[in-house]
Amino acid sequence: MPKDNLTNTVALFYPQWQGAGYAPELFDGTVALWDFFSPQIPSIMIQVDRQGELVKQNAIVGFEQIEKQLLNALTLLQDKKPSRVVTIGGGCDVDVAVISYLRTMHGRLGILWFDAHGDLNTPESSPSQLFHGMALRCLLEGGTGFGFQLPIPSISSKDVALLGVRDLDPPEKEYIENTGIPVMAAGEMTDGFPKRLVSQFRQIEKVYVHIDLDVLDPGEFAGVKCPALNGIRIKQLSSILQDIMERWDVIGLSLVENIEIDEKKLNVLEPIIQIAREL
Repeated sequence: MPKDNLTNTVALFYPQWQGAGYAPELFDGTVALWDFFSPQIPSIMIQVDRQGELVKQNAIVGFEQIEKQLLNALTLLQDKKPSRVVTIGGGCDVDVAVISYLRTMHGRLGILWFDAHGDLNTPESSPSQLFHGMALRCLLEGGTGFGFQLPIPSISSKDVALLGVRDLDPPEKEYIENTGIPVMAAGEMTDGFPKRLVSQFRQIEKVYVHIDLDVLDPGEFAGVKCPALNGIRIKQLSSILQDIMERWDVIGLSLVENIEIDEKKLNVLEPIIQIAREL
């Protein structure tokens, strides 16, 4: 779909790792993926310490660092005022800041969440109390119940689709049943955007695409924090993304949860990276 008149795009480097617990490998993976992405557009760099002690607060591990970094990301985005954001990030939770900003900028968005996991836990339901497994739920709830003093616009469950999911906790399954969020398992995906979901997003013009790289089959790419078997093939995901780009105005895309630092192994992601470069 043709882009709107607001065409200023930024690349966001956001190596937040604390949402996955003590996981500095996510920091290193973000650096490596950023170097591979090699942005040729204006960039925003979010300051994140590679190490540091994590304290649990509000039943979220690393709460203080996460809140500080989310606020910093929101502030820098608000100062720069991009209309589109391509994010190379650490954990899935970086998108709490990015999507919140873009919702304020654009209004209603469709959220296409490519992930092996649901990221739908709350601090109370999460067995690990790690925020990267709560990111989408935090967005859906507008931050209510998470303790952050941040402007997080709530998202309707009607504007969200989970794609490639195959590892859900029982509370996440219950939440999906109660809200009716559509789920397409990896085994159900074809080479295009699922036809049964097209009608759901017919009234939506702009979408955000979240890609946790664990949505991919680890037989092709295993350099992720939480790999899960039987994922989507790289060629297949590339084809689906191209279909999405033709159907909607994609105003943001993220690539997260990478821990691979070997450039040769990252090279298999080139078809996906190229789509991100063209946003």
